[in-house]
Amino acid sequence: MRHEYMVTLSGVQQRTSLFALQGARAYQAAQGGIEWGLYRVLQASSCAATTSFVVDGFTVEVGCQALPNNVYRITSKAESGTYGSGDYVSRRLEAKVDGS
Repeated sequence: MRHEYMVTLSGVQQRTSLFALQGARAYQAAQGGIEWGLYRVLQASSCAATTSFVVDGFTVEVGCQALPNNVYRITSKAESGTYGSGDYVSRRLEAKVDGS
C-alpha cells in the first residue's frame, strides 16, 4: 500500500509542476497582449476595440477602451485548452496608459 501512495504522490507533483508551467506560459502570453496594446496606443494614440491572435498555442484576446483625458485601458486574456477540462489554463491582465 505504501508503494501505491508514493506513485500517486509523484503523479500529483508532476501535474502540479505542469500546471504551474502552463500558468506561467499563459501569463507571458497575456503580457505579450498588453505590450501589443501599449505599442498601438503609444504609436497611433488609438487601438482596436478587440484583437485576437495566437501566441505559442495560447489564444490571446486584447481589448482597448479609450477613457477621458487621453487614457486607455488595455485588457489581455490568454487561454489554452477547453474550459472545464483538466488542460484549461487562462490568465487575464489589465493596464492603463496615458496616450499623450
